[in-house]
Amino acid sequence: MFSKLVSLAALAAVANAEHWIFGGTAPIAQTRLDSIVNPGTIGSHVHAIAGASGFSNVYDPDALVKSNCTTIPVQPDKSNYWAPQLYHQAQNGSLTPIRECLAIFLVYSFQGRLSDLARSKWPICHGEFRVHDINGYALQDETVLTDRRFPTATSFNIYYLVRNGAKNAKIHAFPKGLRMVAGDTNRRTYNASSFADQAVSYVCLGSPTPLPLISRFNADHTPRADYNNDHTGDPNWAERPNFFQQNCPDGMRAQVFFPACWDGVNLDSPDHKSHMSYPVDAYNTGDCPDSHPVHLVSLFYEMLVSVDQFEYHGEGTWVLANGDTTGYGHHGDFQNGWDIDLLQEAIDTCTNANGNVMDCPPLAAVFDQAAADACVLEGSIVNEDIGLKAPITRLPGCNPIYGSGQTEDCTDLATPELIPAQNPLPTGWTELGCIAEGTNGRALPALSMKDPGMTRAMCASYCGSHGYKLAGVEFSDECYCDNEVKNGASMNFLTWSQCNNHCAGNSMCPHLAERHHIVHLLTFSFF
Repeated sequence: MFSKLVSLAALAAVANAEHWIFGGTAPIAQTRLDSIVNPGTIGSHVHAIAGASGFSNVYDPDALVKSNCTTIPVQPDKSNYWAPQLYHQAQNGSLTPIRECLAIFLVYSFQGRLSDLARSKWPICHGEFRVHDINGYALQDETVLTDRRFPTATSFNIYYLVRNGAKNAKIHAFPKGLRMVAGDTNRRTYNASSFADQAVSYVCLGSPTPLPLISRFNADHTPRADYNNDHTGDPNWAERPNFFQQNCPDGMRAQVFFPACWDGVNLDSPDHKSHMSYPVDAYNTGDCPDSHPVHLVSLFYEMLVSVDQFEYHGEGTWVLANGDTTGYGHHGDFQNGWDIDLLQEAIDTCTNANGNVMDCPPLAAVFDQAAADACVLEGSIVNEDIGLKAPITRLPGCNPIYGSGQTEDCTDLATPELIPAQNPLPTGWTELGCIAEGTNGRALPALSMKDPGMTRAMCASYCGSHGYKLAGVEFSDECYCDNEVKNGASMNFLTWSQCNNHCAGNSMCPHLAERHHIVHLLTFSFF
């Protein structure tokens, strides 16, 4: 399978020292919550939130580190990272959250042997594409055993960079309880002399003519950095502080670099920024000012969005969840949930790390991608339509679209409630866990059905209505029923992290793991 531990070529412009990357990090939630800016209430706009499963509208560092899991593969990092959701505004005004696309396909080579489970992380949700085997040869259509394309949530590449500055200052781990914001949701202009403004930028990925499928991967099957993004000297493709005036054939990166200098006293401040400062030399490197003398590890992340899946029709095509059509109002939030001793050990000892987490022994020892893939939100989300299933006509919250002449009287907006992120099971049903099917057929063969909105609750209701006491969700959108497991399957349950093929109808489980014959088993207790 393709590794998420990708050292991007673009890093050369960002990193010049020890660093590691949590690449392809999936969100734990997409919802209108912000525990830093809007604690204890509903947030002002929708965010894509990565990291710890214990995220809620209240930040309690002691509770956060006890989260069940995190979408970060290094599980002792129970921090949360978030940024505003990006939307596409159609010419009729409808709004759709822009997401990344994941294709999963299983192919045979020309010799008829199974070549590989190929997993790609570039956007091919729509349109025609040519399937290749792992050796790069085009395959005939009938050789495709499985071909599914799934829209997935926005993903993040999260960078940790050790940058000492000219004074070679000691770099410290984030202190317990630290939270901070980089960028300004209300900004609609650019000050070229401001480090805070320079810290927010965009990169347009790809060439005007998209590369063939196989050309987007290296020999070791890792994605090639930025694909074919050499546009040297072309101002239309230069990294910039606002949205591009053209589409991006391989998607777009929205980037935020956080301040690395701390005042040494305050874990937060009224504006969530004043307790932090950028270095005196540049926004992304240098020595700390006397007012903020504690030099912390540098945090930078890229939010990846598949803008190429939508038509571009000029200014106003791309809209942040806060209503911003310029891109200047992009921002990032961070709340610390690290095992601080582990983070400090990584900073102090991983001097050979050059992007790959596995080059940092303390982090490699606790690396668990399966747990990250299986992780789901424990708590609640806002009960409102944010456009995940169909386009919406207005942004959630009070967020008129900038530059449209649009005005909104928000006095009539009711405050939505919080609801559990995971659909509760019908009365009498209990979750058992996941089992592996045998080799002779389905584990629950008596009855089945398929639905693109599949959830565990839907499957349980379906099986229960037909008198069966066992229900199992498989392949994200398929439901199977019976009264006992059959065809070589057993009730030997897998570990929770192997149970990672999430339900198609659960918006809190936006990513899909590789196809395995694993059944998420439920049982009904008769009273």
